[in-house]
Amino acid sequence: MSQSQLRVVPDPDTVADPGGGSGGDDGIEGRLRNLEQQITEVRTRLEYLPTKEDLEGVKTLIAEKESRMLKWLVGTIIAAAATIGVALIRTFI
Repeated sequence: MSQSQLRVVPDPDTVADPGGGSGGDDGIEGRLRNLEQQITEVRTRLEYLPTKEDLEGVKTLIAEKESRMLKWLVGTIIAAAATIGVALIRTFI
């Protein structure tokens, strides 16, 4: 596996117990119920995963905010430079 690939790390609190029983019918209903509950939890989590469109919207929003912040920064620097320039002119004139 290359370093750039992601891999799933199981959460020990939600990993299904593989059982290890005798292989008979004893306890299979409980194990099946547990499995069904875990499948329901997985489906619930999948509903809340962002879609590609959601991520594109966030990306666009971040780009807009970055642009706005950059404009404010440039404006602030220009205003500060103008203020310093006026102060220097008044000082030496």
